[in-house]
Amino acid sequence: MKSILLLVMLILLGFGVMAQEYHKAKFKVWGNCEMCQTKIIKVAKSIEGVKKAHWNVATLQMSVKFDAELTTLSKIQKIIAETGYDNEGYRADDEVYKNLHYCCKYERQLPLKEE
Repeated sequence: MKSILLLVMLILLGFGVMAQEYHKAKFKVWGNCEMCQTKIIKVAKSIEGVKKAHWNVATLQMSVKFDAELTTLSKIQKIIAETGYDNEGYRADDEVYKNLHYCCKYERQLPLKEE
């Protein structure tokens, strides 16, 4: 009886692990250099639920893979903006942008969604 109960528990646990839902997303993040790349990836990976993050310096494309139960695309974009990098979802605060290293100051686009 105990072995059947243990087997049922293991099967249910296996279904719980398989139910973890990862989302993939791509969006533009403005920046200029490898220093930007390091900071953008570091901040994205520090967000609970983000499994993978990559930012391409040449194309400005950010790709992330994240657990939708722990975070959202909007939250990821907002936190990146809070470090000084405008993206398709949020515009960085002007003061934070001004404090970026001189080589990281990219040409800013029109105002984006602000919160």
